[in-house]
Amino acid sequence: MGEALTAITLWFKGSGLKVNEEKTEIAIFYKNNCNPADVLIIGSTIRTKDTIKVLGITMDTTLTWLEHVNNTISNIQSKIHAIRTIQRFFFEDEILQLLKAYCYPSLYYASGVWLTPSLNSKLKAKLFSASGKILTTIRIDSYRNLHKQFTRATPEMWLNYELAISLYNLNITRLPLQDWQTLQKNTLHNRRSTKLHFTSTNNLRCGLNALPNRLKTITNRIEASWLTLSKETYKQRCKKEFITTPLVNY
Repeated sequence: MGEALTAITLWFKGSGLKVNEEKTEIAIFYKNNCNPADVLIIGSTIRTKDTIKVLGITMDTTLTWLEHVNNTISNIQSKIHAIRTIQRFFFEDEILQLLKAYCYPSLYYASGVWLTPSLNSKLKAKLFSASGKILTTIRIDSYRNLHKQFTRATPEMWLNYELAISLYNLNITRLPLQDWQTLQKNTLHNRRSTKLHFTSTNNLRCGLNALPNRLKTITNRIEASWLTLSKETYKQRCKKEFITTPLVNY
């Protein structure tokens, strides 16, 4: 790894790009924890880390997402406190708009990466609790009732909705190509059932984190004909299927 990173660093410098070895971070991703290791890059020794932050996402080396979820919830609590400070100056519907624009984007930032079916149930429960606390800014009630009253998706509902959108994007762009090819082999539908049925595959090294395997969570819930619709219409159908209707029966 040190030899490869040294070659990359030299190429950058030879191309007029500056590389700061002291700010370079390295994390080794593996299903089990790896012992810390030292990597030498042009005279600089860099020790591997258990977590690494990229574009606001904290990734731990075993992809449990524990630290990222905890950081997200801490951030949400600060935002709730800020809104409570100015709450008396706004009407209820205005506070709801503030919460939707200020808190929920932070709660689900880049959730297509980390909010997966394999995410630990305790972490999902923490996200549900954080989502409920956001809504208690408006009204005190059970988290279940609040999500229903204000038509806010629970983490599980949001997960399914995002999976459906990912399916559409993969079907249109066919990128990553390997995921698209795997999806074709693991998608079933026929005249008796017009809904898409997804099966998992054990051929992918990333296992449950692979998108084709994630889609098994929403099997038999999407009509095959929906994939021919415009993206906006498709999203409306999926919102009804995965958020609006489940909330009515919640």
